[in-house]
Amino acid sequence: MVRLLTSALGYLERYRAAAKRSVEQAAELLGGRTSRHSPDMAVQTGMVRGGLAPWQIKQLRAYITETLASPIALEDLAAICRLSVSHFSRAFKTSFGEPPHSYIMRQRIEEPKRLMLECEESLS
Repeated sequence: MVRLLTSALGYLERYRAAAKRSVEQAAELLGGRTSRHSPDMAVQTGMVRGGLAPWQIKQLRAYITETLASPIALEDLAAICRLSVSHFSRAFKTSFGEPPHSYIMRQRIEEPKRLMLECEESLS
């Protein structure tokens, strides 16, 4: 809870949407509800039915993070979870709130954004 609110304060001035998401997630935790807009929080609290198991989510996140710079095949992700492609796709969307392709694309955008904020080096 403290992490979410501290994060929201840090985002407030420059990243209004990110601050709003952090505050919404904190409010959901306080209210004991989950939202369609924050499935990752629901996964972290174990409140998603029909989704992926925690071990599958952990392995997927690690694999996606390690291979962001390369093409990532849906078949490879399904194999990590030991599921068929169709079952995996449904379970992934239930757990993450978006299809695998959208999640991967968002991660590919978030990493450079994080680096630009944290690194002292010039962009050039």
